[in-house]
Amino acid sequence: MRLAPDMAAFPFQVNSIRHHSLGAAKGLLVGEFSPPPDIPELDYQGLKTLLCETLIELDTLGPDTINATAGNAMHFRMGDFEIPFTSENFIQSFSLPNLYFHATYPV
Repeated sequence: MRLAPDMAAFPFQVNSIRHHSLGAAKGLLVGEFSPPPDIPELDYQGLKTLLCETLIELDTLGPDTINATAGNAMHFRMGDFEIPFTSENFIQSFSLPNLYFHATYPV
């Protein structure tokens, strides 16, 4: 499944949305973010369920928990490659743009 011929597969997009929302929030708590793990092969309903579970888990973190990470060091790591951020800079310049990229399709 693809939304457009030049896009990665739809399950990859859904996993990326999950990772740049819940994964980013969890990353703020530990100060580290890496590429997402693969998800099992899921049908459309399974992908919807995955996103619903993501929203439920995000709700358990709450704004105070996330806001408490303000000013903390944050690192994107992929193997030996690393990009340092502050928590705010990570969200605003890296994870949020990626979330929007994977959640929308420009027409």
